Amino acid sequence: MKSTELCIVPFTNLNSKDDYLRKILSGFRSSLLSKLATNPKLKVYSENFDPYRDIIFKGFIVTGAFAMVKNKITVTLAILRREKTVKVIVIEENNASFPNLEEKFLTTISTYVIGQRVTGFLTQKNQRLSQKSYEKLLLAQYYFKKYTPSDNDKAIALYQKVLEENPNHSLALSGMAATEFQQFRYGVHNISIAVKLRDWLKRALEINPENVQAHTIQALVAMYMDKDFYAAGLSFQNALQLKRDFVDTLREYVWYLLAIGQDEKAFEAINKALTYDPVSLDLICTRADIHRYRSEYAMALKLYERAYQLDKTYSRAVEGITAANTYLNNEKEAKRYLEIYSRRSDNQFFIHRLACELAQHFDDRKSWEHSLEKLMTYKQNHKEVDISSDLMGIYVKYEPEMALTNLQKAYENGIGLVSVLRYPVIEPLRKTNTYKILVAQLDVAVNPEELEKSQSTLLHIKSELNESLTISKGFFVFAKAEGNYTTIHYLKDAKLTTKLLRLKINALTSQLSDPAFMRVHNSYLVNLEHPGLELIGNAHKAKLVFERYDIELPISRSVYPLLK
Repeated sequence: MKSTELCIVPFTNLNSKDDYLRKILSGFRSSLLSKLATNPKLKVYSENFDPYRDIIFKGFIVTGAFAMVKNKITVTLAILRREKTVKVIVIEENNASFPNLEEKFLTTISTYVIGQRVTGFLTQKNQRLSQKSYEKLLLAQYYFKKYTPSDNDKAIALYQKVLEENPNHSLALSGMAATEFQQFRYGVHNISIAVKLRDWLKRALEINPENVQAHTIQALVAMYMDKDFYAAGLSFQNALQLKRDFVDTLREYVWYLLAIGQDEKAFEAINKALTYDPVSLDLICTRADIHRYRSEYAMALKLYERAYQLDKTYSRAVEGITAANTYLNNEKEAKRYLEIYSRRSDNQFFIHRLACELAQHFDDRKSWEHSLEKLMTYKQNHKEVDISSDLMGIYVKYEPEMALTNLQKAYENGIGLVSVLRYPVIEPLRKTNTYKILVAQLDVAVNPEELEKSQSTLLHIKSELNESLTISKGFFVFAKAEGNYTTIHYLKDAKLTTKLLRLKINALTSQLSDPAFMRVHNSYLVNLEHPGLELIGNAHKAKLVFERYDIELPISRSVYPLLK
C-alpha cells in the first residue's frame, strides 16, 4: 500500500515580536511530525525538509498561522496539494492549551489527508503535563536541535524543570539523556556522565518501551561509551523498526555502519534519510563524509559543493570543500576556501585544525607549527573540549609519538572511535603495535542482517506477581527453569544480565509464541535468532553454544533433528 506524502512547513507566528512563541512553535511542529510519522499510511517528511525548494512535491503540505492573545490561541490551518489550497480550518483554544491543540491538529490532519480519523494520539495519563511544563518541553526540544553546547545547557535546564513536575515523563527523560550525550560528544561533559544517562534511559524505556529517542541514545551509549557494537546494533534496530524520528536515527546509524565496515549499508541508510529530506544540508554533508572516510575525495567534493550552493553560510560545507581539495592536491582551491571559512566562521578550532591539515599535506612545516600553536592556545582556553581525535591526524606526519598518544586518548574517551577506525589520514598509525592492540579489543564483526532479523518485536513478559520485563526480542538470550520461577538471561547496558520472575517456564513458553523461541531442553528456552548461536556435537551429546558469552546449553535428543 502506497503511503500518502505529508510535509508540515514552519508555522507563521502572527505575534511577530514574540520570540518565545516562535521557539514554542518549532518544538510543537517537531512533536507533530514525530507523532504523525507513527502512522504507516503516512510518509512524513522531516522538519528540515522544504517542499518549495528545487523539487516537485506531490503530497500534502500543511501550513499554519498562530495568534496568541492572553489565554486564547487562534490557528488558521491550511492544507495544500499541488500548490493549491484544498482545505482551510480554523482552530481555537480558549485556555491556550498546546496539548489540546496538538490533539486537534493530529486528528484533523489524519482525518482529512488519509480520510480516516486516527485515535491513540492522546498522551497516556502518567505522561500528562501542565500547560507551563508542556511549553518547557517544547522549548527544550527546540534548543536540543540547535546542536551547540550552550543551547544544550538551556535544553537540560528546561528538561529538568519538566521532570520536577513529572519525574516519570518518558520523553523528558530521553531528551535529558540525548542532550547530555551531546555534551559528552562535544567534550563538555566527560564519560562519567554515563551513569546518569543509563538511569534516564532505563526509566524512559520502562515507562514507554517504544520511545525511539531512548533506543537511539541507548545505541550511541553502547557504541561510544561501552565500545560494544553488537549491543549498539540491536538498539539501532529497535529504533529503526519503530519508524519514528527516522531521519535522526538513520543519521546516527550511518556512523555505526561505517565503524563496523558496512559501507554499502551506510549508503543505504543515508539515501533513505535523504528521501525524507532531499535538501537537508546535514544529510548531504553526511553522505559526503562517507565518501571522505573512504578516501573518495572527488565524490565528497561534489556533495560538499552542492550543500555550499544551497547555503553559502553553512560552515560544514566550506570545511568539507577545503579538506577535499587538500587531499585532491588542489592547494590553490583549498587555501581559497580556508580563507572563506576564516572570514565567515568564528569557530577558531576548525579554522586552525584545517590549516594544520593543509600545511601537513603540502609539507609546509612552518605553517603547520604556526597553526598548531594557535590550535593549542584554543585548547588551553577551552579545557573542557577533547580534541584528541583531531590531534592524532594533525601530528601523524611530523610527531608520530604524539599522534599515538592522542590515538590512545581518542580510543579511551570513545568520542573519536569512528575516526580511530576509519579516518584515512591516520593510515601510518595502523601499522603500529599500539593501534593493533587497541583495535583488537573491539568486536566490529557485526552482521546487520542478523541484527535486523533478531529485532522484529518487543517482548512484554509478565510474571504471576504482576512483575514484568519489557525488552527487545534481540536482547532476549535464553531462559532457565528454576521450579516455580524462571531466570531470564538478557542484554542490559551492553552486558548479559538476569532477572528472576515468578513464572513457570511452561507459562513463559506460552507467552512467547514466536517460532524463534524454542524449548531445547526441559530447563531451557532459547532465542534461536540471537546472533552468534552455534550447534555443536551430535544427537547423543549436542549443545547450543553462545560463544559471545562463553555459555553452553544442553539439548534434548528429540530437539536435535529440528536444529540440525
